[in-house]
Amino acid sequence: MDNAKTQEEAKKYALDRGLKCPVSAYKRHKQSALKRNIGWEFTFDTWWEIWKPYFHLRNNGTNGLCMGRHQDVGPYSPSNVYLTTILGNILDASKSPVAIKRRQFIKEEKERKFARSPANWTGQRQSIKSQVTYVSNHTVKSTCNYRDPDLT
Repeated sequence: MDNAKTQEEAKKYALDRGLKCPVSAYKRHKQSALKRNIGWEFTFDTWWEIWKPYFHLRNNGTNGLCMGRHQDVGPYSPSNVYLTTILGNILDASKSPVAIKRRQFIKEEKERKFARSPANWTGQRQSIKSQVTYVSNHTVKSTCNYRDPDLT
């Protein structure tokens, strides 16, 4: 199908239904993918073919539809995408191999930082304990150090 003709039909379709312009949505989607260094293999025709029956449900809060990539890997292409809710896409992305590796790396980095500085943590706790002990043992009314002047 002719790309310009498809774009005009899509604009008319959206205008008749009070929806946002699909051509602008396509361009934003493409720019967003390229900005995140994700490949883009759609033409407007192939993108609109997927979205046309569901365009009115696109991007309406967490239950709105969006395009998800299988296992959040690879380019946006007709063979690698599916429509899902925004919440569903977030959940799917959190289960992807990339996300699992990223969480594992963050966890290991925190453990490495903690392992390098145990003396600081121990020292801080010991300092606080010493301060509390000193204050409790060196107050005038302390039971350990209190002397009644009448008894001496």
